[in-house]
Amino acid sequence: MKYIHKPTIKEQYSILGFIIYVIIFICLIPYILLRNNYYNILAVYFPNLDNLATSIGYMGGPSVLMPGELLRYLRESCHESLFEFISISIIHYVSLIGLTFIVSYYTYKYKSISKGWSLAFFLLFITYILPGSIILKLQDLFGGYLNTYIKYGTNLHYIIVVFIGILIVAGLITVEEKLIHKFSGDVASLIRWTSNIFGIAIN
Repeated sequence: MKYIHKPTIKEQYSILGFIIYVIIFICLIPYILLRNNYYNILAVYFPNLDNLATSIGYMGGPSVLMPGELLRYLRESCHESLFEFISISIIHYVSLIGLTFIVSYYTYKYKSISKGWSLAFFLLFITYILPGSIILKLQDLFGGYLNTYIKYGTNLHYIIVVFIGILIVAGLITVEEKLIHKFSGDVASLIRWTSNIFGIAIN
């Protein structure tokens, strides 16, 4: 038992921030979207859970009680701790589980594997694989520029840079939703055509 690492006060505070993120972004918002049948929004929201975490995790969170600690476990860093690894892994895992739910739902809704699978072609690349590091770099660059005018570590600095990050995520969600609406049918046709070449019948 003596080898079990007990979280410090700062780590407990960061874990609290992670729990708050889970309650609001992983539980509450998807619940509201599901209850109101906003499946189109949900389809692009789930894969962006990690991007949202990256955005609001800038600077480790707002300067409340322990500056730089509340949301520290929402953003990957160069000094990864066990608790950070667990929180980041959970966020990525839930993003992928949500993605598989959306693909399954649309497959069931249209009774078509190709139509359901076509969503994954957009969701996996545009919002899950591509933008995470881009958001990190853009926020850091903008934050560095902002330092000249607003001191790093202040709540105003945090709010402005996080707002920029959320705008980037919202832009990605909007673009992705438009691309899915316009091109998912073409991708589904390509999937069926490709599967026929290999002698696999996919509807």
